[in-house]
Amino acid sequence: MPNVLSGEFANLRAAGYYLPPLLSFYIGVQLLSWPYLTISILSLLGAIGLHGGVRAVHGPAGPEENPLETKTQKQRFLVLLFGVGPAKNHPANFLDIGLNYEAYSKYYQRPRPIIITSIIITGAVSWIISVGISLINLPNQLPNPEFPVLVLYFALFAWLLQNFIIWKAFLPVYFLEDNIEDGYDIHEGDRSLNPDRPANWMVSGDALILKIIHQKSFPVSPLLITHYYARYHAESTSEMILWTFDGAAEISERLQELSSHGLVKKYDDGRYELSVMGRDYLFGKLGAEFFEN
Repeated sequence: MPNVLSGEFANLRAAGYYLPPLLSFYIGVQLLSWPYLTISILSLLGAIGLHGGVRAVHGPAGPEENPLETKTQKQRFLVLLFGVGPAKNHPANFLDIGLNYEAYSKYYQRPRPIIITSIIITGAVSWIISVGISLINLPNQLPNPEFPVLVLYFALFAWLLQNFIIWKAFLPVYFLEDNIEDGYDIHEGDRSLNPDRPANWMVSGDALILKIIHQKSFPVSPLLITHYYARYHAESTSEMILWTFDGAAEISERLQELSSHGLVKKYDDGRYELSVMGRDYLFGKLGAEFFEN
């Protein structure tokens, strides 16, 4: 069933994704039918994919508590599919992408749309077949004492697939977009923060990373820093730049380097905060020679 540990068990919309896979799985076990079991697993992948896509676009509360305009939904879905954003700068349909392919194609992570589209199509077809299997066979397979046990096993299997495999590929578009739309900007005072000089191991973007972390009053993730970084760059150069999720890997590498030299502090959940030494360096109170290799 849906992600039990996140409190979505009673969510009827989410439960609707998982009911056909569960019923076809139950029928497959009762009939010892490998084709039915295979269909149930494929339809489960489709259900998890659809559920994950809705969560990525609307947030864990779903469209009921976080409704979006149709255009925004389409833009966020395409950001999820192609791995670039922000949504408000992205075409709202495939026709617009085709007409502007030259401008956008260099940012696209090409394996990503193929993988996600394959999961969605395969899962959707299997899900529809599961509905047919359930309607045809369920009247002859009334629930028996084994049914609750199968439900628990099925729920555990679905939860493992959700949280450790499939949903890892579904990036939190809603979180990133909502934070960007909150009007983030680097204050004018922070723009003038210039350490006396970079240390010999630093790269040109390290100072901006430190400024972004300093701007926030709470620990931030590498992914969120990536989007602020790209937005600041776009505003500074008057160029439209689509941030890419691949960029977070590069930011993560720089954060690890900054952390190893004591400029930022990393939390167990992967977020970062400016350290006392990092703040002193940013404000010019601590020279670069202190961090030299």
